[in-house]
Amino acid sequence: PDALHGRACELTLKEAEKMEHVARQLDGTTVGDGDFIEECLISCTYRVGALERKQREELARAQAEEELRRREERAARLLAEAERRRQEEEERKQREVEAAAEAKRQEMAAFQANLQKKMADAKAAAERKEEERKQKVERRRQWEEERMRREEERQRKVAQMIEERQQKERVKREEEAIKRAERMRQWENARMQREEEMQRHLEERQRKSEERARLIAEQREQERQRREEERKRKEEKMRKWEEDRMRREELRQQREEKRRKWEEFRMGREEMLMRQCDEIERRKRKAEAQEQSASRRVRGRRSAEQARHAVEDADRQSSGGSEGEEEEGDEFEAFAERQARQFSKRRRANGVGLDGAADGTEPVAAARTVERRP
Repeated sequence: PDALHGRACELTLKEAEKMEHVARQLDGTTVGDGDFIEECLISCTYRVGALERKQREELARAQAEEELRRREERAARLLAEAERRRQEEEERKQREVEAAAEAKRQEMAAFQANLQKKMADAKAAAERKEEERKQKVERRRQWEEERMRREEERQRKVAQMIEERQQKERVKREEEAIKRAERMRQWENARMQREEEMQRHLEERQRKSEERARLIAEQREQERQRREEERKRKEEKMRKWEEDRMRREELRQQREEKRRKWEEFRMGREEMLMRQCDEIERRKRKAEAQEQSASRRVRGRRSAEQARHAVEDADRQSSGGSEGEEEEGDEFEAFAERQARQFSKRRRANGVGLDGAADGTEPVAAARTVERRP
């Protein structure tokens, strides 16, 4: 029985993890069919025990550790992604350098091929010019022979003039060839200087890239060491926090143990007080019962004497009276017997109740005192 809800009970399922779900489903529902089982509205509330609370705290702590582990894994993945991107960037830059060098080489190869083509064209042009010159000389020779046949004197003069002019042209061509060769040599020297300058520039870029890569590696190593130190500091902080938590847990367990011992002591003291109260109540009831039984015995003796005197008077009257008087005496005797039987019943009833109270069969309501812990 419950003063607030009428009837109340406490249930425990074998599968403790389903108790909260079942309580939520049954709360505020109506049960009973109205025929065999009375319809009633039930209110179901789930109370979290100490063991389940501890399990929930452990579950929350495990979830927090899992979240920390996922964060560390996410940070590691981000770091790996950054490292991968850095490597891809370095590979891209290396590919760009190689592509630039390859383009330069291809440009140089195209330039050399163009130069060789120009030289071949110049040689072919020189050969064509030489061929044309030969053809011209041949035509001139034929013309000169024809002319020599007409003018032998003039032929000698013309031949001498042609020879001199040819000598001058050859000298001029040789000088032009020498100049072209000198210009080609100078251009080749300039090209070699540009290639050397380009090579030095590439080497300088390579050296700067290596220096930059070394600085980046040193910075990453310093960053890694700093993160490692930070992680160690966090682990040390977590260890100290765990030690502090374990110390607090030990203190809490000690307080729980003290509270349990104090509760046992309080319950024992309350039981002792209840026993003392029961003993005092029993003695008080016994004394009251003894007083009541003594007063009843006195009243019973008085009633018996009165009945006995009434019977004697009735006997005396019946012995000297008429028939009507005998009837009155019989009625008085019946009344006296009834009074005696009622007195015997009351005595038996008082004796049984008194014995029952003394034996402890009658329920005794004892007020329990609730004390606060100081």
